[in-house]
Amino acid sequence: MRSNAHPHQSAYEICKANNSPRGNPLRTAGSTPRPTPRRPSRRAPGLPSALPTTSSSRIEDVASAHDAGRPAACTARAGDVRIPAVPRFFQFYTPHDDELTVSLLRCAHESGSTTSMQRTDTWQLGWRHVDVATSNRDLNRGSGADLGLSDPFFRARLRGKGIDPAEQPEKATAMWMDSIWHGRAWSWDKAVRALSAAVVCLAQQEGHAVGNIAQADQTC
Repeated sequence: MRSNAHPHQSAYEICKANNSPRGNPLRTAGSTPRPTPRRPSRRAPGLPSALPTTSSSRIEDVASAHDAGRPAACTARAGDVRIPAVPRFFQFYTPHDDELTVSLLRCAHESGSTTSMQRTDTWQLGWRHVDVATSNRDLNRGSGADLGLSDPFFRARLRGKGIDPAEQPEKATAMWMDSIWHGRAWSWDKAVRALSAAVVCLAQQEGHAVGNIAQADQTC
Protein backbone atom coordinates (compact mmCIF):
# COMPACT_ATOMS: atom_id res chain seq x y z
CA MET A 1 0.00 0.00 0.00
CA ARG A 2 1.35 3.41 -0.95
CA SER A 3 -0.02 6.85 -0.22
CA ASN A 4 0.11 9.69 -2.74
CA ALA A 5 1.50 12.04 -0.12
CA HIS A 6 4.04 9.45 1.05
CA PRO A 7 4.82 7.35 -2.04
CA HIS A 8 7.67 5.44 -0.41
CA GLN A 9 5.85 4.45 2.77
CA SER A 10 3.09 1.95 3.33
CA ALA A 11 -0.06 3.04 5.17
CA TYR A 12 1.08 1.01 8.18
CA GLU A 13 4.46 2.78 8.19
CA ILE A 14 2.79 6.21 7.97
CA CYS A 15 0.49 5.47 10.90
CA LYS A 16 3.35 4.00 12.91
CA ALA A 17 5.51 7.08 12.33
CA ASN A 18 2.67 9.39 13.34
CA ASN A 19 1.96 7.44 16.49
CA SER A 20 4.33 9.42 18.72
CA PRO A 21 3.47 12.92 20.04
CA ARG A 22 6.70 14.31 18.54
CA GLY A 23 5.94 13.02 15.07
CA ASN A 24 2.24 13.83 15.29
CA PRO A 25 1.41 17.39 16.45
CA LEU A 26 -2.29 16.76 15.83
CA ARG A 27 -2.50 13.81 18.19
CA THR A 28 -5.55 13.99 20.43
CA ALA A 29 -7.08 12.07 23.29
CA GLY A 30 -8.94 10.08 20.67
CA SER A 31 -5.71 8.44 19.60
CA THR A 32 -5.25 6.53 22.85
CA PRO A 33 -6.05 2.80 22.89
CA ARG A 34 -9.59 1.74 23.72
CA PRO A 35 -9.52 0.59 27.36
CA THR A 36 -12.35 -1.92 26.91
CA PRO A 37 -13.59 -4.08 24.03
CA ARG A 38 -16.91 -3.73 22.27
CA ARG A 39 -18.75 -6.40 24.21
CA PRO A 40 -20.06 -4.36 27.21
CA SER A 41 -21.93 -1.90 24.98
CA ARG A 42 -23.59 -4.78 23.15
CA ARG A 43 -25.23 -5.89 26.39
CA ALA A 44 -27.31 -2.71 26.40
CA PRO A 45 -30.87 -3.79 25.54
CA GLY A 46 -32.56 -2.37 22.46
CA LEU A 47 -29.36 -0.82 21.11
CA PRO A 48 -28.69 -1.35 17.39
CA SER A 49 -25.05 -2.06 16.73
CA ALA A 50 -22.56 -2.23 13.89
CA LEU A 51 -19.48 -4.42 14.21
CA PRO A 52 -16.59 -3.29 12.01
CA THR A 53 -13.94 -5.43 10.40
CA THR A 54 -11.36 -3.89 12.75
CA SER A 55 -13.17 -4.97 15.89
CA SER A 56 -11.26 -5.58 19.11
CA SER A 57 -13.58 -8.51 19.87
CA ARG A 58 -14.53 -11.62 17.92
CA ILE A 59 -17.85 -11.71 16.07
CA GLU A 60 -19.01 -14.64 18.20
CA ASP A 61 -18.18 -12.90 21.49
CA VAL A 62 -20.04 -9.73 20.53
CA ALA A 63 -23.02 -11.81 19.38
CA SER A 64 -23.10 -13.68 22.70
CA ALA A 65 -23.12 -10.40 24.62
CA HIS A 66 -25.86 -9.10 22.35
CA ASP A 67 -27.93 -12.25 22.84
CA ALA A 68 -27.59 -12.05 26.61
CA GLY A 69 -28.42 -8.36 26.92
CA ARG A 70 -32.11 -8.22 25.96
CA PRO A 71 -33.34 -11.34 27.85
CA ALA A 72 -31.52 -10.23 30.99
CA ALA A 73 -33.06 -6.77 30.74
CA CYS A 74 -36.53 -8.17 30.07
CA THR A 75 -36.23 -10.42 33.11
CA ALA A 76 -35.07 -7.53 35.27
CA ARG A 77 -38.03 -5.46 34.10
CA ALA A 78 -40.57 -8.26 34.54
CA GLY A 79 -40.76 -9.14 30.87
CA ASP A 80 -40.94 -5.62 29.49
CA VAL A 81 -41.68 -6.22 25.78
CA ARG A 82 -40.97 -2.57 25.00
CA ILE A 83 -37.28 -3.46 24.88
CA PRO A 84 -37.02 -4.10 21.12
CA ALA A 85 -35.17 -6.82 19.34
CA VAL A 86 -32.87 -4.78 17.12
CA PRO A 87 -30.91 -5.44 13.91
CA ARG A 88 -27.22 -6.19 13.97
CA PHE A 89 -25.07 -4.66 11.26
CA PHE A 90 -21.75 -6.01 10.04
CA GLN A 91 -19.58 -3.13 8.75
CA PHE A 92 -17.49 -5.07 6.30
CA TYR A 93 -14.39 -3.80 4.53
CA THR A 94 -14.21 -6.45 1.86
CA PRO A 95 -10.85 -8.20 1.34
CA HIS A 96 -9.70 -9.15 -2.15
CA ASP A 97 -9.19 -12.64 -0.73
CA ASP A 98 -12.45 -14.36 -1.74
CA GLU A 99 -12.09 -17.23 0.74
CA LEU A 100 -11.60 -14.77 3.58
CA THR A 101 -14.56 -12.71 2.38
CA VAL A 102 -16.90 -15.70 2.43
CA SER A 103 -15.55 -16.94 5.76
CA LEU A 104 -16.10 -13.61 7.53
CA LEU A 105 -19.58 -13.15 6.07
CA ARG A 106 -20.50 -16.70 7.06
CA CYS A 107 -19.37 -16.08 10.63
CA ALA A 108 -21.33 -12.82 10.81
CA HIS A 109 -24.43 -14.51 9.37
CA GLU A 110 -24.23 -17.46 11.76
CA SER A 111 -23.74 -15.08 14.69
CA GLY A 112 -26.99 -13.26 13.99
CA SER A 113 -25.99 -10.28 11.86
CA THR A 114 -29.01 -9.23 9.85
CA THR A 115 -27.38 -6.72 7.50
CA SER A 116 -23.95 -6.45 5.94
CA MET A 117 -22.73 -2.98 5.04
CA GLN A 118 -20.16 -3.57 2.30
CA ARG A 119 -17.48 -0.90 2.51
CA THR A 120 -15.45 -0.38 -0.65
CA ASP A 121 -14.85 3.36 -0.42
CA THR A 122 -11.63 3.75 1.58
CA TRP A 123 -9.29 1.54 -0.36
CA GLN A 124 -6.18 2.46 1.64
CA LEU A 125 -5.68 3.28 5.29
CA GLY A 126 -3.68 6.50 5.17
CA TRP A 127 -5.60 7.92 2.23
CA ARG A 128 -7.38 10.30 4.62
CA HIS A 129 -4.38 11.92 6.24
CA VAL A 130 -6.24 14.06 8.77
CA ASP A 131 -7.93 10.90 10.06
CA VAL A 132 -4.57 9.20 10.36
CA ALA A 133 -3.20 12.16 12.32
CA THR A 134 -6.07 12.48 14.78
CA SER A 135 -7.84 9.16 15.16
CA ASN A 136 -7.54 5.95 17.12
CA ARG A 137 -4.92 3.58 15.72
CA ASP A 138 -5.29 0.38 17.71
CA LEU A 139 -3.90 -1.68 14.85
CA ASN A 140 -0.48 -0.15 15.39
CA ARG A 141 -0.48 -1.51 18.94
CA GLY A 142 -1.40 -5.08 18.08
CA SER A 143 -5.12 -4.59 18.73
CA GLY A 144 -8.15 -4.58 16.45
CA ALA A 145 -7.45 -7.71 14.41
CA ASP A 146 -9.60 -10.09 16.43
CA LEU A 147 -11.89 -10.93 13.52
CA GLY A 148 -8.90 -12.05 11.49
CA LEU A 149 -7.10 -13.82 14.31
CA SER A 150 -10.19 -15.96 14.96
CA ASP A 151 -10.70 -16.77 11.27
CA PRO A 152 -9.21 -20.07 10.02
CA PHE A 153 -8.39 -18.72 6.56
CA PHE A 154 -6.56 -15.66 7.86
CA ARG A 155 -4.68 -17.74 10.42
CA ALA A 156 -3.57 -19.97 7.56
CA ARG A 157 -2.31 -16.87 5.73
CA LEU A 158 -0.35 -15.89 8.85
CA ARG A 159 1.23 -19.33 9.10
CA GLY A 160 2.20 -19.10 5.45
CA LYS A 161 4.08 -15.89 6.24
CA GLY A 162 5.69 -17.39 9.34
CA ILE A 163 3.89 -14.96 11.68
CA ASP A 164 2.87 -16.07 15.17
CA PRO A 165 0.16 -13.69 16.49
CA ALA A 166 1.04 -14.50 20.10
CA GLU A 167 4.69 -13.60 19.61
CA GLN A 168 4.35 -10.99 16.84
CA PRO A 169 1.05 -9.15 17.44
CA GLU A 170 2.09 -6.02 15.56
CA LYS A 171 3.07 -7.99 12.46
CA ALA A 172 -0.19 -9.92 12.64
CA THR A 173 -2.29 -6.76 12.89
CA ALA A 174 -0.22 -5.12 10.13
CA MET A 175 -1.07 -8.05 7.87
CA TRP A 176 -4.74 -7.77 8.85
CA MET A 177 -4.63 -4.05 8.05
CA ASP A 178 -3.16 -4.84 4.65
CA SER A 179 -5.89 -7.45 4.10
CA ILE A 180 -8.54 -4.74 4.55
CA TRP A 181 -6.92 -1.55 3.25
CA HIS A 182 -4.94 -3.27 0.58
CA GLY A 183 -3.88 -0.54 -1.83
CA ARG A 184 -6.10 -1.83 -4.65
CA ALA A 185 -9.23 0.07 -5.51
CA TRP A 186 -12.46 -1.85 -6.05
CA SER A 187 -14.15 -1.62 -9.43
CA TRP A 188 -17.95 -1.82 -9.42
CA ASP A 189 -17.74 -5.09 -11.33
CA LYS A 190 -15.35 -6.64 -8.80
CA ALA A 191 -17.39 -5.39 -5.84
CA VAL A 192 -20.61 -6.89 -7.23
CA ARG A 193 -18.91 -10.19 -8.08
CA ALA A 194 -17.36 -10.48 -4.61
CA LEU A 195 -20.66 -9.85 -2.88
CA SER A 196 -22.54 -12.12 -5.29
CA ALA A 197 -20.07 -14.95 -4.71
CA ALA A 198 -20.47 -14.60 -0.95
CA VAL A 199 -24.27 -14.55 -1.17
CA VAL A 200 -24.31 -17.62 -3.42
CA CYS A 201 -21.97 -19.50 -1.09
CA LEU A 202 -24.03 -18.67 1.99
CA ALA A 203 -27.27 -19.58 0.22
CA GLN A 204 -25.85 -22.94 -0.84
CA GLN A 205 -24.77 -23.68 2.71
CA GLU A 206 -28.31 -22.91 3.86
CA GLY A 207 -29.60 -25.46 1.34
CA HIS A 208 -31.17 -22.97 -1.07
CA ALA A 209 -31.09 -23.51 -4.82
CA VAL A 210 -29.17 -20.68 -6.51
CA GLY A 211 -27.83 -19.88 -9.93
CA ASN A 212 -24.21 -19.38 -10.85
CA ILE A 213 -22.18 -16.25 -10.22
CA ALA A 214 -22.96 -14.76 -13.64
CA GLN A 215 -26.67 -15.03 -12.89
CA ALA A 216 -26.11 -13.48 -9.49
CA ASP A 217 -24.30 -10.58 -11.18
CA GLN A 218 -27.29 -9.97 -13.43
CA THR A 219 -29.62 -10.01 -10.47
CA CYS A 220 -27.50 -7.41 -8.70
